[in-house]
Amino acid sequence: MKRLITLFLVLIMTSAFTQQQTARKAFLGENGEVLVEEVLLGDELLLEPAKEDPVYDQLPGWPKRVASHPNFKNFRGATLVDLTGDGRDEILVASFSTLSAFRGTGDLLWSLPLTGTATYPPSVADVTGDGEFEIVQLTGGVPNNGRVYLLDKEGNILPGWPVSINNNWLLSAPTLADLNDDGQMEVIFGVRTVNQIHILKADGTNFNENWPVTLSSIPAVTPSVGDINNDGTLNIIAGASDGTLYAFNPDATILPGFPVNPGNVGLSYQSPLLTDFDGDGHLSIVGATHGNSPQYYVRNSDGDYREGWPKAVPGGGWTYHPPTLADISGNGAFEILTAKPIGETPDDMLFGYDADGNMLDNFPVSKSGGLESFISVADVDGDGQHDLVFGSNLMVENKGFIHAWKTDGSGQLPGFPLRPDGFTFMNGANLGDVNGDGLLDLVAVSYEQTFSSTDSTVINVYNLGISLEDADVLFGTYKGDNTRAGLMKKTEPDTVYYEITFNLDLSYVEDYFDSEVDDFFITGSMIEWTEPGTLPEQQLLEQVEGSMIFTRTFELMPGEYAYKYFLNAGWDGGEWQGGDDRIIEVADEDIVVNDSWTGLPGGQIAYDVIIDVNPAEGGSIEGAGEYVPNANVFLTAEAAEDYTFLHWLDGDEILSTEHEYHFFMPRADFSLSAAFQHETGVNELSENNLIVFPNPAQDRFTVRAEHLIEYISVSDITGKRIVNVPAASQEVLVDSPFQPGIYIVKVVTDEGVFVSKVQIE
Repeated sequence: MKRLITLFLVLIMTSAFTQQQTARKAFLGENGEVLVEEVLLGDELLLEPAKEDPVYDQLPGWPKRVASHPNFKNFRGATLVDLTGDGRDEILVASFSTLSAFRGTGDLLWSLPLTGTATYPPSVADVTGDGEFEIVQLTGGVPNNGRVYLLDKEGNILPGWPVSINNNWLLSAPTLADLNDDGQMEVIFGVRTVNQIHILKADGTNFNENWPVTLSSIPAVTPSVGDINNDGTLNIIAGASDGTLYAFNPDATILPGFPVNPGNVGLSYQSPLLTDFDGDGHLSIVGATHGNSPQYYVRNSDGDYREGWPKAVPGGGWTYHPPTLADISGNGAFEILTAKPIGETPDDMLFGYDADGNMLDNFPVSKSGGLESFISVADVDGDGQHDLVFGSNLMVENKGFIHAWKTDGSGQLPGFPLRPDGFTFMNGANLGDVNGDGLLDLVAVSYEQTFSSTDSTVINVYNLGISLEDADVLFGTYKGDNTRAGLMKKTEPDTVYYEITFNLDLSYVEDYFDSEVDDFFITGSMIEWTEPGTLPEQQLLEQVEGSMIFTRTFELMPGEYAYKYFLNAGWDGGEWQGGDDRIIEVADEDIVVNDSWTGLPGGQIAYDVIIDVNPAEGGSIEGAGEYVPNANVFLTAEAAEDYTFLHWLDGDEILSTEHEYHFFMPRADFSLSAAFQHETGVNELSENNLIVFPNPAQDRFTVRAEHLIEYISVSDITGKRIVNVPAASQEVLVDSPFQPGIYIVKVVTDEGVFVSKVQIE
């Protein structure tokens, strides 16, 4: 009896274990239909979140169900785009014979019945050049009744659309690109049953007489568009299912080196990406093949394989996986992420390569269930490391999988996998913000597959609870963006600027310049050492009111900057001539730099004031010597006994007849003369040579001489000079508001100096 009970328990446990392991695996049929087979899984392969893990709930109003074709299911997920301009992404899903636009609340914005069967998501861009989004949707299916639709953002079909190519099956998603630079985008797509690539203009007419072109077999991928050979013209990259890869110019001519066919492989249901790995303007083509010798490949712009490529798909097997390009290592270069389908047995299924074909650290990812959807890349948990988000070809207990995998080798993120109803096979995870709260939302398209008319496509929307900024989405939709052009440009990080305030303290040298005349400038590497004074709006230092501080603020990126201060415009007024510059290191914060002028204004170089005393015994001067430019120079002349000071001369030019002379030092040596006259040459006025009249006078008098009068000076009886009158004639009127009294009149002529007195009443 004991043995019987034991056997009974074993049978019960075996039955329960077998039931628990039953799962379904999806794969593609010959015509692109989704087929299913039953598989058995072990408990450890379910990969359910632990009880203590975070729970990612769907947003209120989700999930939503729409009708699904019994055989032809959704590929490549949904399209997220802000159609209404309210900061919230709408969700566009094409399923069976309907295109639906949902708000983030789950409410239906609009829907459009379609002719034919839609499997791929729509492409979205400003096709017509009117500043608004348009939506382009392809249909196909069995029977062949494909259409290409162009809709406005409210779901209205635009004039000239839809377009039928003789009811043929239109493949994949359309590619949108402005091929002729006219401000409107062309619609590029393949036609399955006639093996053609077509291009239509925004009005629905043919792009030019050279299109369509016929390929060697069924168009296999969504075309990609980019200037692969850097000649200024966009190229159309298209593949055929026999493995042939084409590169066309807009006039349908084929680029040198193309088409290429590696042999024994095929291309289907995936699309290449284009990027410039080397920074030389030439684009590489990154994709995958299937067939008897499936490969991951990178081709150069001339059609040749890039060094290190192709790579055989590990373990063989067909793969319909479109590649993902993202800088997951943060080294400024794109890495290549690829995948393959596997079954219930854990195996390598997701691979990471650098541009030269080297496997990345912590790759491959090994798990049960393979992958043929695109891989999304974002920092899902906010730890500063980007994660990989993807679907699966397995369904367990009627629920599919959305995985999130760390790239550091530590496995799946806590809280994952997500378990939407139905298969996620061939779809993946679209990333955006559907409710405008600034947090990352994940939209996963899944579907039931019972091969019946009651099957549903399920739209699932999960809130991942991390800000979009912190999530830093690098790849979040089929082919990287909604144009489906596949051109991946390295996104430069947002430039961060910091306020750097330069304060120059002049309190130590304020006696050496005139703040009402002089300007202070800053220049340096932050403005490419622009000459001082040429960009005053950037270089001029503003005086802080009530202080001797002069200031200027720049917004600078992190880095090292060299700079110097200058007095007035030009290079001559630097703090010092040559030598080292001042240096400031900008890190990650605003900075206030407090500097003092080094030395004297105008720099360490001083210039000489040279005075010639003529005659040498005529007197003495004070003020000669070295001065820096713009310094205040005060000169004083003191006549020796029996001499009288005449004037200051610059060459033949009389600068002043005052014994005190002031000027600002030029940027050069300055020579001048102090002229004195011996008093023995001073004569009293006489009737024979010079007359002063009237005398007495009121407030003016006239001096008349037989010889040319050079100038006249009038002093009071204390010797204080009242007025100087330059002259160049024989008669001079002296007119000044004199006070009553006796004045000394000194007249300088070409024959000598004469002195007289005049009384002012």
